[in-house]
Amino acid sequence: MRLKERFGGKVTAISMGPPQADKMLREAISLGADQVVLLSDREFAGSDTLATSYTLSRAVTKIKEFDLVICGRQTIDGDTGQTGPEMAEMLGLPFVAYVSKVEDASNGTLRVQRLVDEGHEVIALPLPAVITVTKEINVPRLPSLRA
Repeated sequence: MRLKERFGGKVTAISMGPPQADKMLREAISLGADQVVLLSDREFAGSDTLATSYTLSRAVTKIKEFDLVICGRQTIDGDTGQTGPEMAEMLGLPFVAYVSKVEDASNGTLRVQRLVDEGHEVIALPLPAVITVTKEINVPRLPSLRA
């Protein structure tokens, strides 16, 4: 949402999971997401990272115009860290992992800081792109009373 405020655009939150995942998507709306999409079907139960990445990447392509796909670093259930990179590969987009700060997103280029063993590394990549982020990327805000 802060990137939307700084650089403009529209935020679409997508989740693949059981119907109960709508609670998280409602929270995304209350925090400022413009639209949400829940991919939910019994056929998805037990999906591995490849199936999850495929399903999410197909949902992203339905959006048509997008500049940036932001994924968490890893899930809490599988803990593999594979979904973001696999999505980038399936979408044919540049990818950066462990992003801790977005410095700029203008002129068709994204400049980010990513965590590395020695500290931080600054990387620029063309948009559209896929990134996975660390918890240092942001301090979560609270929803407004109106939201």
